[in-house]
Parts: sequence; structure tokens; C-alpha cells
Amino acid sequence: MNYFNNLFIVLMPVIVGALISIVPNMINKKIENKNKLKEDNRNIKLQNYVELIDLLTIVLKNPGVNFEQIISKINIVNMIGSVEVVYTLNEYIQTWGGCTSQEDQNTKYFQLLIAMRKDIGIDEGDLSKLSTIGLLDIQRVS
Repeated sequence: MNYFNNLFIVLMPVIVGALISIVPNMINKKIENKNKLKEDNRNIKLQNYVELIDLLTIVLKNPGVNFEQIISKINIVNMIGSVEVVYTLNEYIQTWGGCTSQEDQNTKYFQLLIAMRKDIGIDEGDLSKLSTIGLLDIQRVS
């Protein structure tokens, strides 16, 4: 028993020294992996949001265009987007082809852009101060 106590006393500094170097490295690696995953998710969202906006522009300016691509992209955004993005996207889609005014459609589009920007971490300040100037003049689909 005395032998094990002496061995423990001798090995304790070695074990503590090893843990001091291993534990911070493990924590650092975990944080790096988490940050990389966040960045990858942000990039995926950014790419899909940009593609959706491009498709919205093409499809709504040319009503004869095939809707399969936009439906596919909307489904992807519904899967990866935040709750706010999904909600505002669905509200915006409801303005298509109905009795809504161009102003209402532009407002819903602007709300969608704000939600997308929040979701990818752009302009985390007061987004309500952004102007609607520069929005695309998207025509209603008949």
C-alpha cells in the first residue's frame, strides 16, 4: 500500500502536467470545430439566399419561366433558414399574383431581405433604419 502511495505522489505532477497541456488543446479544438461549423452554415445560407433572390428576380420578371428551380430553392431555404426567414418568405410568396399592391409586395420583399441579413449576421444593429431604396421593382405574377 505504501508503494502505491509513493508511486501516486511521484506520478501526480506528471499527470497534472499532462492534463494541463491536453485539456486546453481539447477545448480549443472543440471551439474551432464549433466556429467552423457556424461559418460553414452561414456560407451555405448566404449562397442559398443569394440564389433565391436571383431566381425571384428572374422568375417574377419572366412569368413564362419554369418554376421548378424556384420551388426547389424555396424548399431549401425553408429547411436551412431561421424561423423569421421562413415566415417572411412565406408572407412574401403570398403577395404573388393576388390583389396586393406593388407597395405591399415591396414591403414584404424588404422584410424578407432584413430577415436574411439578420440570419447571416449582416447589419446586426438597427435594421429598421435601412431604406427601401434599391429594392428591385418586382412585377406581380398573373
